[in-house]
Amino acid sequence: MTKYIKRNIIKELVDHNTNKTRAALKLGISVRQVNRLIKSYPTKGKAAFVHRNTGRKTVNCFTTEINNKIIILHHTKYQ
Repeated sequence: MTKYIKRNIIKELVDHNTNKTRAALKLGISVRQVNRLIKSYPTKGKAAFVHRNTGRKTVNCFTTEINNKIIILHHTKYQ
């Protein structure tokens, strides 16, 4: 589900005070998560629907230097 659909459902929920349970079913999340989105939407706006780890590297990611060494070894020594 895209962030735009989530934003529209939460915006409708905030503006018209509709049913939280129905919104949770539409979004496929719990009512608790709907409450969290309702709380963060007025302060953060659209950014409330973007995952907070977007743009970060994973913790167990190799550096580009190590990746290059692995590729070179794969092509030369461990063919």
